[in-house]
Amino acid sequence: MNPLGDLLSNLQSAVKNVLENRNIKAEVRILKTPSPELGDFSFPTFMIAKELRKDPSLLAKSIADELKNLELPLIEDIKIVGGYVNFFLNRKIAAEKILKTVLADPENYGKSNYLKKLKIMVEHTSVNPIAPIHIGNLRNSCIGDVFANVLEMAGGIVKRHFYVDDVGRQSVMTAIGYSLLKNRGIKPDMKPDLWMGIIYALMNAFLTVQELKEKLWKIVPETMKYSENKYYISEKELNFILKYENASEEFKELKKEIVEWNNVLKSLKERFPKLTEQLLEETSKIRDLKGYCDEMTKKYEKADPEIKDLVREMCNITLNGIKETLNRFGIHFDSFDWESDLVWSGKVEKVLKALESSGYVYRESESSNVKILDLERYISEHNLKEKLGISEDFEIPPLVLTRSDGTTLYPTRDIAYAVWKFEDARFDRVYNVIGAEQTLPQLQINIALRIMGYDKWADNFIHFKYELVQLVGRKMSGRRAQYVTADEVLEEAIKNVKEILKKSPYSEEEKEKIAEEVGVGAIKYALLNVTPLKPVIFDMKKILDMKENSGPFIQYNYARACSILRKVKNIEINPDSINYDFLTGEAEWELIKSIGEFPIKIINIVDEMRLEILTNYMNNLAILFSKFYEKRPVLKVENEELRKARLALVKAFQITLRNALITAGIKPLEKM
Repeated sequence: MNPLGDLLSNLQSAVKNVLENRNIKAEVRILKTPSPELGDFSFPTFMIAKELRKDPSLLAKSIADELKNLELPLIEDIKIVGGYVNFFLNRKIAAEKILKTVLADPENYGKSNYLKKLKIMVEHTSVNPIAPIHIGNLRNSCIGDVFANVLEMAGGIVKRHFYVDDVGRQSVMTAIGYSLLKNRGIKPDMKPDLWMGIIYALMNAFLTVQELKEKLWKIVPETMKYSENKYYISEKELNFILKYENASEEFKELKKEIVEWNNVLKSLKERFPKLTEQLLEETSKIRDLKGYCDEMTKKYEKADPEIKDLVREMCNITLNGIKETLNRFGIHFDSFDWESDLVWSGKVEKVLKALESSGYVYRESESSNVKILDLERYISEHNLKEKLGISEDFEIPPLVLTRSDGTTLYPTRDIAYAVWKFEDARFDRVYNVIGAEQTLPQLQINIALRIMGYDKWADNFIHFKYELVQLVGRKMSGRRAQYVTADEVLEEAIKNVKEILKKSPYSEEEKEKIAEEVGVGAIKYALLNVTPLKPVIFDMKKILDMKENSGPFIQYNYARACSILRKVKNIEINPDSINYDFLTGEAEWELIKSIGEFPIKIINIVDEMRLEILTNYMNNLAILFSKFYEKRPVLKVENEELRKARLALVKAFQITLRNALITAGIKPLEKM
């Protein structure tokens, strides 16, 4: 299923044999030439020539002379340009091989057995179940889902997992806020995940204000008499704090934070006045919110029925909203793995004991329950810095495993989850799609696996890192419940597409469907089309551009090919009866070569973990088809043989772009 790849592999082997016959051991890379005049592919000799202290052009000539004596049926000519050995393919034979492969098995073109049915887990999205999916989260979702598609194309047996991070104060305090409103008979008047995000922001603000006030009261006790509510800051109270003169740095820092959180609460109250008032009223009935949240957090970790069902209920409500959003983008999961299940099953405690028995865990002090994992000592003693790509000068910070009360921290639970992925779920390889800011925690988990003796697992525990999304003219703040949600971005995209479709001949139902799919495609393309380690600058105007390098441009060219093929329903495209001599011109040949590259690109993405390879490929393929369409008439050609040959090429393009679009999670639209 990879004719061009097989050709390049054979060519690579031939060059390697020529070099080995001269006792030259070197990496052989066959590159695509920058222009057709220079041939189709080339082998640069500069690195080898430098090592041998030879003239690159003379070395290239001697290699070319030997290659010309070999039987290479698909190579029509070999020429030398400087230090490059340039290969010109036999266009007719290559075109026939590529098009026959595509047309013979359309559904499977691009697939391979490169990963040999390796059992692979891709964990992605995994947002806290306390708020909606925003545009930044959506980049993670798109990367994870599309990379899973690529791994499947390359022959992997892939499962998509979502880690539900439900253990901890964030989830518990949100559940408490949800319960207070529920008991008062208050129900959401908006999408449930968005509503839960507001509850989280309010509860987090109330709790933070309590903590700040308690610190302040210790420094300036008289401020207590101005406090009307432990969880809110009154104007009188704020004015006193602002006017109070205290030179200590601690007071200045506290004052700064109090002003900041007062602004957060003020913003929330302006946007959600009724909900803020209702939740504050109910929360105020709790004598000590911080103490209550801490108590319930410990109880949840122990599966106490008093809090267990409530937190699960809250999380499931939020997750249903998240699933609804992701469903619109065609993103689904095979499993939702709950952090609490790991804790309740005893797996976290088991991992903690395994780490303790390694000899690399120490206590903060003799009387302390704080347990710390000495990662630096382990990797230094085992000389692992080079293997793990760590600078010798960088010291890996120790990892705190437990709090003073003996409860575990999230990194400890993440280590247990990593063990579960290999030991219980029996995956051969794991990809964690997590932001680049989590590079150190992911490395710490990797080292922890090695400390427990799981080196093979650690070698197959891969962090697929990515950078954030920056929106043009918009800002986000979770604590202010200011999200640019994925739903919001999609609705805006749909609205803009509908405006473009106003004068189209389609029915309203068709317009609605097209607008949704074009909007989804545009957003996904924009989030995937930037190398993961660079931030995405997200501009709605640019992503809906019908010009090159956009989702709509690619979908449009697919629809254009479908339109051509719809008009020739009665003509059978039989690859065995095509005259391939008609497909050797520049416009045809460049398009055919690009079609042949698709299986190669899939393998490249697996190896390099760069999804922009796929978007760049689709864009280039669409550009080459557009050029072919402009230069070569298809339906109006009188010569039937020529028309059939060009139709076969259009069909091969349509199949290839369809499979690429499906891999990218973008709907191939037959009408647009």
